[in-house]
Amino acid sequence: MNDLTKQQEELQSAESYFDGGLFQLIGWSILGLVVTLVTLGIAYPWSYTMIYGWRINHTVINGRRLKFSGSAVGFLVNVDQMV
Repeated sequence: MNDLTKQQEELQSAESYFDGGLFQLIGWSILGLVVTLVTLGIAYPWSYTMIYGWRINHTVINGRRLKFSGSAVGFLVNVDQMV
């Protein structure tokens, strides 16, 4: 059996799932809302990336965990254009 066929079989047998909890999501969402309201919306990019990062970091696709590497600054400014 060649390597490509072996990799395809591994991907088909791997699981995809979300391992975050509902109460955790509710807690992070409430925290994000409170921070956004207290700062009058200034911290919205931080709040958004915090919640989005939590969702991504708790997702597994084909047996591989996703990793979020974004930031609030990257949400506002396209860093690639600065270089």
